[in-house]
Parts: sequence; structure tokens; C-alpha cells
Amino acid sequence: EACKGCPMYDNGKGFVPDELVDGAGVMLIGQSPGADEEHAGRPFVGKTGQVMEQHFFPIAGLERGRNVSLGNTLRCRRTVGGKRVNDMPSDDTLERAVAHCTQAHLRIPQSTRLIVAHGAHAWRALTGLHGHENGIHDWRGFVAHMPGLPRSGGGTAQGGLPCLASLHTADLFHEPRMTLAAERDWAKIPRILRGEWPAELPWRDTRHG
Repeated sequence: EACKGCPMYDNGKGFVPDELVDGAGVMLIGQSPGADEEHAGRPFVGKTGQVMEQHFFPIAGLERGRNVSLGNTLRCRRTVGGKRVNDMPSDDTLERAVAHCTQAHLRIPQSTRLIVAHGAHAWRALTGLHGHENGIHDWRGFVAHMPGLPRSGGGTAQGGLPCLASLHTADLFHEPRMTLAAERDWAKIPRILRGEWPAELPWRDTRHG
């Protein structure tokens, strides 16, 4: 019912809800479900999710079902010519679909202290940043603070939540040279949660030159 009004509204089949974990300090938001996710009704169960869970989660100290919530920017797949496809729609349709899906379905658990934007679409949807000097490749490994994200149970995150930009794991299948950089970005997650990264600039007394 909540999907009515979305430009991607169809027959309701293949909707994949977010996987929210009470008490989890991290919420990872990706692009959209694929065929495996549509079949299972759960996010990140296909090849990308398996690589992420088996390789990158241990680096970040994350364990599915225990301390990380999972979701997507869009929670269904497009239907084109009667077939489900993974391709994103045109920019105008995509923008309206993301806005609708975010308002209707995104709910950040109260326990969440860090959002991980997994890929370019999630980064753009969460931050509004894209294009020259603001895309995922420019921001990956860095944190932006996001105000106004809706919390489960009502209200929004007071003061905003930090949002870490990360490359989509599927991108690494085509750009394996970025794997080391991605591993280092995932390794920042426990440091961010502990308040150790990014470190504050050291104080320096410049009053006397």
C-alpha cells in the first residue's frame, strides 16, 4: 500500500524489505535487490552479498544478524517488457522512485550510530552528492554527517548520523585494483564507532607566530 504513487509501482511482487537488527550500531544501505534477493525476500543474499559478508564484514567487525542492519535505496526491481531487470531507470524516474521509497520505507533503528552508503546510488540518495568532486570515487573512505534521517519508532536522528562512503562490492568485480582501498575503508568502521576516526586536528597555539 505504501508503494502507491511510486513511478516504479507494479504488481507488488519482488519487494525486499530492509533487514533491521535491534541493537546494531551500523546500517548498510545498498542500491537495489537482484534476482536472488527478490527470490529470498532478503537483501544481500546473492554473489555481492556473499562476498561482502564473507570478506569485508570480518574486516569491519560486523556479523550479519547481530550488529549490522541491511537495506537498499530501492526495495524492488524494475519490470521492463514483462521481465524483472537490475538496471536503474532514467534519472528523473530514479529520483522520484528513490524519494518515494525513502519516505515510505527507510527507517533507521534507534541503535544505529553509523550509516554505510554502499555504492554510488546509495551515496547520492543519502547525501544528495554526486557529479564532479562529489561522487562515490571522490568520497569513498570519508564521512559526511546526515541530518534528518527517519528513525524507527518515529522522529529523526538528532544532530545527524555519520555516513561512510564505500564502493559497491560489485564494482570490485570490474575494478579489482580497488580491493585494497575498499578493505581499508571497511577497516575504518570499528574506529569510527569507537570515536577514533576521523581524529581531531591537533591544537596549535598560533598567537605568537
